Amino acid sequence: MSLAFLTFIISTCLTPSHSQAEVEKVSLEKYLWKKRIILVFDNSKSSGPWIKQSKIFEKSPKQNRERDLILIKVLSIPEPQSGKYRSLGSYPVLVIGKDGGIKAKYKKPVEMKKVYQLIDSMPMRKSEMIKQQP
Repeated sequence: MSLAFLTFIISTCLTPSHSQAEVEKVSLEKYLWKKRIILVFDNSKSSGPWIKQSKIFEKSPKQNRERDLILIKVLSIPEPQSGKYRSLGSYPVLVIGKDGGIKAKYKKPVEMKKVYQLIDSMPMRKSEMIKQQP
């Protein structure tokens, strides 16, 4: 199942310049074929995976822009039939491709170098890099 069509209650931080995250109900469908996403599942208020991954992400704004990469915090996942919210699971960090598919799962915040290597190995990214060359 593609995450692009699921709806999350999330707190978004689309660029490092956002000082306050806004809580909203969002469908990831609007990012389909436009953005790659790092989803961070974290409903803690202190030093959870979100804070760690945010700090790592913000160190490389240029590389993130080159790869159309955004960072999104997921607070909870609604269960379609019951209206209740399910557990955030044992993989707090996911990398989602432009096609909406899960490309990688990590049990803890991940260094961006590893994410860039993954993205740069994808056929779509290779095509983008060729088109970006002068």
